Amino acid sequence: MMKTYNELKAEIEAIHQLMVEAKKNKHVDILNEIMHICEEFSFNTKMQEG
Repeated sequence: MMKTYNELKAEIEAIHQLMVEAKKNKHVDILNEIMHICEEFSFNTKMQEG
């Protein structure tokens, strides 16, 4: 059975939302990794200032 245009459009929108969420999660994971590395090497904003 072929899907209707509206069904396909809804599926595309759902997939798009999943992609947006995955991208957000990837950015959060990268930021957390950077923060962990900074903590590991005792980097902080005060070191960068002076």
